[in-house]
Amino acid sequence: MRGAAAGTLLPGERAGVPRRIVKWRAALIFVETALALLSSSGIFLKDYINRSKVDWGFNAENLLMLNIARVGDNTETRAKNRVFYDEVLERMRAIPGVRFASGANNLDWVPRSQSTGMQFETEDADGNTHSTFAAYHNVAPGFSRES
Repeated sequence: MRGAAAGTLLPGERAGVPRRIVKWRAALIFVETALALLSSSGIFLKDYINRSKVDWGFNAENLLMLNIARVGDNTETRAKNRVFYDEVLERMRAIPGVRFASGANNLDWVPRSQSTGMQFETEDADGNTHSTFAAYHNVAPGFSRES
């Protein structure tokens, strides 16, 4: 006996199946899992590399993006937030070497951004209803300026 009581089965072992078969099955499952992880990692890496080559329509060299969230739902807080954002932009523009600074909310290409907009429902000639969401974004003056 190998440290187990007579008649005790190993995990995954069935009565009448030799232990070497059970061990080969376990090894095969391990290899299959490792290959699946390796291939999915390769797909993820390839996708990451492809996404880094996408032309976003602007020069991202020396680009710095910040996510600043200040919450407020009443008029007074929104007015204070507006002053805060204007001050942040002025301070950023005053930094030596900064050529351009602006701000925006809810950009589609920014992770975790939420679109603000309106939902429209239209009906075509056949009586089918279609729903469309039109998003809009608030931007600071000069946001789309070419640099």
